Amino acid sequence: MKVEFGLLVLSVLFFQFLAAQQPSQVKKGMLQFEKTAHNYGEVNETDGAVKTVFKAKNIGKFPMVIKNVQPSCGCTSSYWTRDTINPGDEAIVEAYFNPSTFNGDFEKALFVYTDGIPFQHMLTISGKVRPRPKTVEDEYPSKHGSLLLKTSMLEAGFIYQDEIDTFFLNVYNSNAKPISIKGIAGRPEFVHVFIPSVNFAPSKESEVGFVVDAKKAGFYGEGFYNMQLVLDDQKTREIDLHLRFDIIERFPKLSEKQLKNAPKIQVLQDKVDFGKVLKGDSAIFYYQISNVGKEPLKIRRIQTGCGCIGNVVDKEILKKGETATIKVAYLTSGREGKEERAITVITNDPMKPMKKLFFSGEVVTNPNALKKFD
Repeated sequence: MKVEFGLLVLSVLFFQFLAAQQPSQVKKGMLQFEKTAHNYGEVNETDGAVKTVFKAKNIGKFPMVIKNVQPSCGCTSSYWTRDTINPGDEAIVEAYFNPSTFNGDFEKALFVYTDGIPFQHMLTISGKVRPRPKTVEDEYPSKHGSLLLKTSMLEAGFIYQDEIDTFFLNVYNSNAKPISIKGIAGRPEFVHVFIPSVNFAPSKESEVGFVVDAKKAGFYGEGFYNMQLVLDDQKTREIDLHLRFDIIERFPKLSEKQLKNAPKIQVLQDKVDFGKVLKGDSAIFYYQISNVGKEPLKIRRIQTGCGCIGNVVDKEILKKGETATIKVAYLTSGREGKEERAITVITNDPMKPMKKLFFSGEVVTNPNALKKFD
């Protein structure tokens, strides 16, 4: 940001230098500002737009006008003298800075364009925005009746297949009365929930703990589950919670020799174009996966991320040099136009345990679009 601002300054100085070299007989006015920079000091985020006035004078021998003032940021607006500025007359440029979307130091520019000499001036405004104190609603933006959540999307991140991970949901009860917790619906068996109290206390923060037992889950790759926090609250009986995580294999530290002997995935073509397919039909296509390592390659899982993608693999364990074929069926019901998607093949290749395979094509509604014409 400072580099860009510096370039703007150099640009203005360059144009002003060129203007200074113009012959004195050129019949143009010359605008001179009393100051070209203003520091507001500290301003509050909630104070609204702050104003400063830049005063200028036509010190030339001919009339002139300010044609335009262009702020460098949408946070800054301006007003300027529209009338003709005769020799000796004064003009103003007003700058209005809105601090509502800023936090900390700022430095902005306004470019003043005239029909005089020089044709461009740069005015700068700067200062520091003091942020407003955060409210409960700021801290807990996801509102559900009387309960405020920091988020309803519970991202557990990456979890090794042999570990147990714990994370928390932060809840704030904005009601004047306690809210009773009836339970968590839709919870998978390998996810345990513990709540310190049967009630969310009024006007206080509480935590709901979630424990993911990856070993008990018994799979690799992404897990995504929709759950409901069931309450005894007149405003909100249920709150939808979305749990997402990725279970990954914990590979031991391998020597250089062990890495050379390890399984290694190779894909003949990781991008497939299925062409055009009629809406409602299925696009069928294939991927070829080989093991170019020495130890057996195990296909742990083929992750699609969408119920519209089906797949079948003819071999899940590949010895050295063997190849497996993945057949993919993409269901186009409810789809239309250009489509780009991917599946993820999860294997025991320690260097590339997750390999994405991409496919694209077009879903058409007119059967004639499938025909080829000479």
